[in-house]
Amino acid sequence: MSIRVSQVAGAIALIAALIIGGCTQPLQSSGTQARPKGTLVIIGGGSRDSTIMKEVIRLSGWKRGDWIAIASMASRWDSAYVSMNDEFRFYTLSDVHCVRVDSNTVRRLPVLDSLRKSKIIYLNGGDQSLFMKHIDGTDFKEVINEAYREGAVIVGTSAGAALMSEQMITGNQLESGKYTSAVPVIHANNMEVAEGLGFLHSVVIDQHFIVRSRSNRLLSIVLDHPGLDGIGIDESTAIVVHDGTASVIGLGQVIVYRSPGKVTRGKSSLIGTPELKLSVYLPGDEFPIRM
Repeated sequence: MSIRVSQVAGAIALIAALIIGGCTQPLQSSGTQARPKGTLVIIGGGSRDSTIMKEVIRLSGWKRGDWIAIASMASRWDSAYVSMNDEFRFYTLSDVHCVRVDSNTVRRLPVLDSLRKSKIIYLNGGDQSLFMKHIDGTDFKEVINEAYREGAVIVGTSAGAALMSEQMITGNQLESGKYTSAVPVIHANNMEVAEGLGFLHSVVIDQHFIVRSRSNRLLSIVLDHPGLDGIGIDESTAIVVHDGTASVIGLGQVIVYRSPGKVTRGKSSLIGTPELKLSVYLPGDEFPIRM
């Protein structure tokens, strides 16, 4: 059997390319990235229905000796940590002492290492902008995203829910320069967005959604930011997000505004669309969520 010189040369070139380039580039198509192994439980605020907390424990596979971390940087009161620690003791039927991550401890390397190893990481309610201010200049965002990629259950309620997305709703109105729970207009360039924790890159989360009449502010963001879907979660309600699917649990409803392909802008900052898709999901429903 004869082998051409050109074939040998080609084989040598292929091997060389694999040695030089293959060791530094993963053997996968360009632009693909493995989805996180972890799960998000995003609660709309208010009282936590027992089904939500029981599902958090079940999803995490928590057992005695495993760590739970409570990040309370969104709150100005110590009671936020104390009450949640008591709640985890109740639902785990244990004397678990949760890792406390607050404005005083977030820069401590042992605390961040414990956060990285926690099975459950809970983000309290309060003020999401205050939370991001407290973690500025720390490794918190990097560490919590690492924990999520490796399989942790990340839970957030109220402000903790808003923190889940890369582009985070603050509630501040740029036109008036102030915050109000219900927004009276649907205007372009009005609702402020800021950096969040970045678990979800294609959605923005709003909380206490139905009970506080927050449709105008979420609609404003969806229309003003092409490519972002809006998810409004009511109180005592949560979505469980894993592998591109969101499941609704709890007592209330979840509203989803899908980003429209066409947006029109009128006078006096008016903004609209002829093709917005709105969905209302109930407990037990599932829907695809863009990560």
